[in-house]
Amino acid sequence: MAIVLGGRVAKSSTGYEGGARTVFTTPEFDKQWYAEKFEEGKNFHLHETHFDIITDVPPVVTVLGSSKNTPVQMCCVADHFLGLQGHPEFTDKYMEDDLQDRIDSGDLPKEVGEAAIKDLHENAVTDQHWKDMQKLLKTFLKVDHPSANVWI
Repeated sequence: MAIVLGGRVAKSSTGYEGGARTVFTTPEFDKQWYAEKFEEGKNFHLHETHFDIITDVPPVVTVLGSSKNTPVQMCCVADHFLGLQGHPEFTDKYMEDDLQDRIDSGDLPKEVGEAAIKDLHENAVTDQHWKDMQKLLKTFLKVDHPSANVWI
């Protein structure tokens, strides 16, 4: 998405980011209509597995969240696109199995993968984290809007 819109993506200088991460929202997040269901300065927690990051943000993109090692964790293009670097669709079990598969196949160095699994155990994505992320996504998609025609 970033490349198509005129930005740049590159390998992160901090290397692989995997496990569970807190996404710290920016003041721009609080200005979005879909943030009205959250307290000001709301943070989110979700699974991560990536080497690449957005290094140059496209001019039409608004950064909505970041993490310790990833400056653009969440972003939007007006009301048309909400992007997440993380994976709200992953469960803790799926994330751990994926990490183990990457270790076993040699795609991820053992020490890096084991550190991500340890992080996942110490910072698990809780039911409340899941509910918060679902609330954000459903609100953005207007699932609870009277005119929405969405089956869930």
